[in-house]
Amino acid sequence: SGRPGTGAAYGTNDPTHLLNVPAQRMSAWPDDPDHFCRWLDERAVAPVESFAPRLAYGRYLRDQLLAADVRTEAAEVVGLTPGEPVRIALNDGRSLSADAVVLASGRPQGGMPDSLERAFAPVLAAGADARVVLDPWAAGALAALGARRPASVLVIGSGLTGVDVALHLIARGATVTLVSRGGALPRRFRATGPPAELPNLDALPAEVSLERLRTALAADLVHARVAGVDWRRVIDAVRPRTASLWRSLGWEDQRRFLREDLRQWEVL
Repeated sequence: SGRPGTGAAYGTNDPTHLLNVPAQRMSAWPDDPDHFCRWLDERAVAPVESFAPRLAYGRYLRDQLLAADVRTEAAEVVGLTPGEPVRIALNDGRSLSADAVVLASGRPQGGMPDSLERAFAPVLAAGADARVVLDPWAAGALAALGARRPASVLVIGSGLTGVDVALHLIARGATVTLVSRGGALPRRFRATGPPAELPNLDALPAEVSLERLRTALAADLVHARVAGVDWRRVIDAVRPRTASLWRSLGWEDQRRFLREDLRQWEVL
């Protein structure tokens, strides 16, 4: 895109789209946890104890990049040759070399599941595609829909993107209906205190089954409830452990998690 620091999450221009983590926990610098709060305070963007607009966070990240020793190239990578150094071929004929390569490709291109694509085929074939938004994060898609001021909109999905779309359209006078298989909205954030102890999850070995992982998480939730600790503090404590817990599962159990557990995890 040539716009580093924004991506899908922070590329929105709608001030109703907020971060889902409080500003106090969103510093770009681990050794300076108040850095983002000071940035907000200097610009009077939002109270530092609140959830800041995502567009403000995009500007904050761009500010950090501008002050850093970073060179940005707008191009498509078409080839990569391992070695010392690694050689990267670009679509404009140039090549770059690097000691290490990090793939930070962002979210996949939007599109409909096969079942929805079949269901919508007659509508799209009839030329009503302007009324069906397949990817609300495609450049200008959400703004174009809101500019048409539709009276009613059906949003398929009730996750974070569904909530973002609903907020954008409700502010422009639309009646929005969310529909999903589970019918669950993301749970509301509450400031409930520091992350909880996770004695059962922390006792797991380096390789574990999905059943054992589920049992350990359930036990830690019970442990928290008995101690009068809000379940959100358990989820907060799991966050920094998610990568290692994911790696502890085998390939089949990872697939099962995506199939059977992912929606509930996203809601919580």
